[in-house]
Amino acid sequence: MIKAYDYLERNAEFLKQIDPKNLADQELGELIGSGKSAIFRTLGAESIDGAGIELGVKLGISEFDQMMLPLRLQAELTDMLAIADRAPDLMHRLPSVIGLVTIDGQGPAGVIIEDATRGGKYDISSVSTSEDSRQKLAIGFAGRSGLDEMFDKAVLDSGMAFDIDENERFLDFTPSPFRINPHDSPLLSRYRDAAEQSMGAITINIPSNSPLAKAIAQPAGDKLSR
Repeated sequence: MIKAYDYLERNAEFLKQIDPKNLADQELGELIGSGKSAIFRTLGAESIDGAGIELGVKLGISEFDQMMLPLRLQAELTDMLAIADRAPDLMHRLPSVIGLVTIDGQGPAGVIIEDATRGGKYDISSVSTSEDSRQKLAIGFAGRSGLDEMFDKAVLDSGMAFDIDENERFLDFTPSPFRINPHDSPLLSRYRDAAEQSMGAITINIPSNSPLAKAIAQPAGDKLSR
């Protein structure tokens, strides 16, 4: 669990460096991507760990999707921690920053996450997980089961991995790349527990009357427009 805690601690430290007031004053930027239950919009740059990191926000399309954001973040973080711990050579492919944004008195607002496209500067495309990454995953989870038994081949083929400026990144963990349920697996349950316990440390609350909160409260059609 050492590498998993390293990832959690670094992520929490990065989130502490985000000024909640500055974040609340942001407007939703360019639409980068959309799926069945969520969309991804740019937010702008923050100075984190001495460097400018572009941030984006994942928003639920419907009210139900919005309320499900904390549970989905927890599930995605479980998978990230498992990969960071069991295949640490792949940690750099994971988002460098990820957390939950809540609106004061209203509940979940969105998932704040590193914008690997750097505000739309780089094109993003879904790709098949590289053979190098598959080998490292197989080595990291060796002794548990075969790669095909442990991971969902369809998600590895198209879902988790993206190409950004010729760099492979793991940015989407819904659906999960794992075949096994973390509630049934002793291997993943430890990462599920760590993810659940970290939620308070990775949550940023913004005022309900802030520009970002008002933008998030827009109807789904407005969220999808550029």
